Amino acid sequence: MSDHLNISIKASIEAGKEILKIYDNEFKNVAKLDQSNLNEVDTVSSNIINKYLTTTKISIIGEEIKNMEFSERQTWKTC
Repeated sequence: MSDHLNISIKASIEAGKEILKIYDNEFKNVAKLDQSNLNEVDTVSSNIINKYLTTTKISIIGEEIKNMEFSERQTWKTC
């Protein structure tokens, strides 16, 4: 199995465990600037997944992270 796949699996499992801990308690939704909902589950899972994926040296695009400007991203071959 490829290293990237193993990293992705580990990230998913750890994020899933943390999500279940949050669902066991009450959590709040917050409206983002675009009026979509953001909650603790989104933030925690995004942070965990990004922690793992940054080790791959592949550029990351995500809803809950600050993305580079499109003018830079448009030249990327993979992400």
